[in-house]
Amino acid sequence: MRESVPSLEWKVAEVIERCAGASVVFSRFRMACVGCHFSRFDRLDEALEVHGLDPQDFLEALVAVIGSERNPGQPPAALVQGGLP
Repeated sequence: MRESVPSLEWKVAEVIERCAGASVVFSRFRMACVGCHFSRFDRLDEALEVHGLDPQDFLEALVAVIGSERNPGQPPAALVQGGLP
């Protein structure tokens, strides 16, 4: 099932499963969560804290990628504006 509004309380694995394109965002933020066995247990906010990342920046990038999937052919705003690390 795909969901369009991610939450910091979701498990990392839920984010990856429910948000198409999430793996790209994790990679861009240099988080090796995709395939990590802890992703089933750690919430997104916990993973971001461990990696020293700002939750708001990550969520904005994730929402941008999700939005681009709704409008095929248009790159995510965060990529165009250089908003991803």
